[in-house]
Amino acid sequence: MAFARHILGLALAIAVSACNETAMDGATSSSMASDVPEEALMAPADPGETTFCDVAGRRLTLEDCADLTSAMEQARQGTAAFNVPEELMRDETVNIRLSIGFPAETRPDEPEKEMALRPRTPQDELAGQPGTIETYTPIVGRIMRAELTGDGFHIEPMNPAEQTVSDRTATTWEWAVTPLRHGAQELALRTVVMGVTADGTRYALLPTMHIEQVRIERTTWQATMDTFRDLPEVFKVLTAVLTGATALLAAFWAFRKALRKPKDDPGKKP
Repeated sequence: MAFARHILGLALAIAVSACNETAMDGATSSSMASDVPEEALMAPADPGETTFCDVAGRRLTLEDCADLTSAMEQARQGTAAFNVPEELMRDETVNIRLSIGFPAETRPDEPEKEMALRPRTPQDELAGQPGTIETYTPIVGRIMRAELTGDGFHIEPMNPAEQTVSDRTATTWEWAVTPLRHGAQELALRTVVMGVTADGTRYALLPTMHIEQVRIERTTWQATMDTFRDLPEVFKVLTAVLTGATALLAAFWAFRKALRKPKDDPGKKP
């Protein structure tokens, strides 16, 4: 009987100990959960937090990086056309235009009536312009920047470098171009898809470069003057000496002729 009571007491002690451990575990878990508010666990990331943004190559806020990433993802291959006169003359200004747009979506069974309502293409925009209409396929986004450069040219833009590209029509840039040197020269067209953050900062995202070879001619007078300017200095000095000697010789012969002219006899009656 005493042995049975001893066994019963041992069992009760083990049960009480297990209950105490369970209570402690519950208290610990409850305490840990209460340290972090439930709304904090469900809150979105802070848009003002900075992170390295791959598309910009620098640290930006999450919001700004998301804006630039969206602009890059929306960009796609488009169409572009520009006119280059077949022959350019040195020192004569010509206007060169670039027109770009999003590709037109067409269907094989599209009715002719709907085809007539399509947006004007870059080729349509430049129809009738002087010179040859060249085409290529740049990457096009909603905001584009276009620049025309060339070492042998004076180039003046006629409209803003950055413009918004519409889905309904092509967007056109224009430059007044004056060749400064004759011979084979290069014109470089650079277009860039731009990204804009909430504070208005611009970032260049996707550039496209197109190089065009052009031939610059010169007049006969320009060729003659170029030849004279290209002569070595010694020939320039010699030319000046010969020119001066010729003028001096002409003056000498004129003076000698004047001395040989017979004088009137004052005693001779008319």
